[in-house]
Amino acid sequence: MPDLDARVERLQKFEAWGQVERRPLGEWAGTEAWNTHWKNLESVIAKMAEAHTHSLIVKKNISDKFNELGVPSAQIAFASEKGVLVED
Repeated sequence: MPDLDARVERLQKFEAWGQVERRPLGEWAGTEAWNTHWKNLESVIAKMAEAHTHSLIVKKNISDKFNELGVPSAQIAFASEKGVLVED
């Protein structure tokens, strides 16, 4: 994470300003529920990485087809690059 030091510094300033104190959230949630929560989060992050990798394959295949059809790469713009959600 390129800006990790800046983020840590902002968090430390917030903690000093807000007099943040740790709370035993895992204890309050229950050990089993808390551990399941974090395992679920890890699974979601792993699936997101898998989906991203797969999207690069799809994008390459589509770009290759456009290139076969003679469409210059500069004219190919994917909705994801423009922040647009496209649904079939």
